Amino acid sequence: MTGLICSVKECAFNEKHLCCRQEINVGKENALKERDTMCQSFNNELNENATIFRMPSLATKINCDAVNCAHNKERICRAENIEIGDASSDSVVSTKCESFTLGG
Repeated sequence: MTGLICSVKECAFNEKHLCCRQEINVGKENALKERDTMCQSFNNELNENATIFRMPSLATKINCDAVNCAHNKERICRAENIEIGDASSDSVVSTKCESFTLGG
């Protein structure tokens, strides 16, 4: 499991910079830079699906489609810690994995 810090304030799963999901999905498969990635688990609506996950976790399983990332091993992030950030956080495409490192 990877330590996950989330600075996406608009995400319903963010609780004091920790993610309340037990696992997230990071994409895109052809990413070459951190700005090409996104948190595909982003949800800006506090709805029934989001309220199921209200306990923040220090460690999160990160499924990762960014196969060009050095931390990606068999589509799982193996970095010790990562940060998910945002440009404007109004949609999934404005989120990004700030820990993406080219070299996969």
